[in-house]
Amino acid sequence: MIRKIVIFVIVLTFNFLLLMGVNYSNKFIQDKDLMIYFNEKPKKEEVIVNPSEPKPAVINEWNGEKKEAIGKKIEKYYKDTALEGYGERVAGAAINRNVDPYLIASIIYVNSNCKYECQPILRLCKNAGGTTGSPSCMGGKYTKYNKLEESFDDLVIYIRDEFISNGVDNPYKMYQKYGKDSAWAYKVDKYRGMIKKG
Repeated sequence: MIRKIVIFVIVLTFNFLLLMGVNYSNKFIQDKDLMIYFNEKPKKEEVIVNPSEPKPAVINEWNGEKKEAIGKKIEKYYKDTALEGYGERVAGAAINRNVDPYLIASIIYVNSNCKYECQPILRLCKNAGGTTGSPSCMGGKYTKYNKLEESFDDLVIYIRDEFISNGVDNPYKMYQKYGKDSAWAYKVDKYRGMIKKG
């Protein structure tokens, strides 16, 4: 009986420490301003993505380049990460909503920090873009998704409605809207060019 109690206490302690570690990681990322949080609205009222938005038309190319070819280029950068296998899905989510797929792919890549080890919000919350809102992931400000695909769609809709439709079509203009570190814009622009080049 004592052995069972000891094991139970150890398991409980481990789970508590794991949760505290995740919360500490998220707080550290926020405190150090390591990523731009989309849906954060410093200059405008909160935008709520309309879940009843009609399904986008299926389009299979962007500027004369086939969706499959773009997906393969994106996949080169997503390989061996939690994003592996989603290159064409990211391309399709962007192209179908008339948004530059290379821009979306690079924002996801930079915000997820998958060059090194993907952010906890990607691994635990299936949140690829750093979108905020409900349902909350682990009590924080990030949105929890059931599938990564939902996160891609929300990010593309947000970028289209808040930035592209207002003429803010590159990372440098985006970072200026937030007044954040220009290093984010540099990284997004750099990976956008590298992914596009293939």
